[in-house]
Amino acid sequence: IIVIPFAWAEAYWWQDSQSENIPAILNELKATYNVDENRVTMTGISDGGTGAYFFAFKQPTQWAAFLPYIGHPGVLRSQQSGGGYRLYFENLMNKPLYIVNGENDRLYPAASLDSFIQILQDVGVSYTWTVIEEGEHNTSWLPDYQAVIEEFKADNPRDPLPANIQWVADRTDRYNRNHWIEINEMTEADRPSLLQVTRTGNQFEVDARGVDRFTLLLSPDAVDFDLPLRVVVNGESKFDGMVEQSEETLLDYATQDLDRTMLFTAKLNVSLVD
Repeated sequence: IIVIPFAWAEAYWWQDSQSENIPAILNELKATYNVDENRVTMTGISDGGTGAYFFAFKQPTQWAAFLPYIGHPGVLRSQQSGGGYRLYFENLMNKPLYIVNGENDRLYPAASLDSFIQILQDVGVSYTWTVIEEGEHNTSWLPDYQAVIEEFKADNPRDPLPANIQWVADRTDRYNRNHWIEINEMTEADRPSLLQVTRTGNQFEVDARGVDRFTLLLSPDAVDFDLPLRVVVNGESKFDGMVEQSEETLLDYATQDLDRTMLFTAKLNVSLVD
């Protein structure tokens, strides 16, 4: 299934309206067809490529991988054209990127992404970067790479409940969730919050910086509700006990996500403020 939505002058791919529109389109497809939730990828071309970067940085939960073609993540940082977003490379973990840029692209030549690619390499993000020799701002190269691209998609299914997960947020009204973690309250409104969580059985080791309150979404596919759960935050035990499953939680997130492989039957709210 291939879906090709369109942006317009009043709704660029990296605006809040599209952060609602694109998931809504995907959920409509899930409600209509038997979609494999773990093999949904996002591809974008030019501004659409920049939009793919936006979703990778800000709203990646629904997607297995991102394929930005002839776009540039730097656009997102521009106050004039891209919303002035701060980009946190921690948010790209667990989501492979397949990036293509043309050597002679008049808008975004491949060389202009050198520093971005270096950061991806330094922090350990999984990526493939293809530079089209003498390539310009077009996709004339695409037929020659189609088989390789399809292989990339096949090799990178989504893990809906990864054992290691992290997220950086600078707001809590949106862009504050990654799969099964949510940042609900920040210590300082003008400083980003970081949450890193490792799940081993029923034990959760959490590194929280600039976070006052967060939520762990719990799935029976990841934890054993017949045993107690333990949550350790910054070396201090914050919860040790039983958690009851809730039909309300299941219905709430099932309705929101429409994802059969990522069903949550309980949520644990953790406060770091005395």
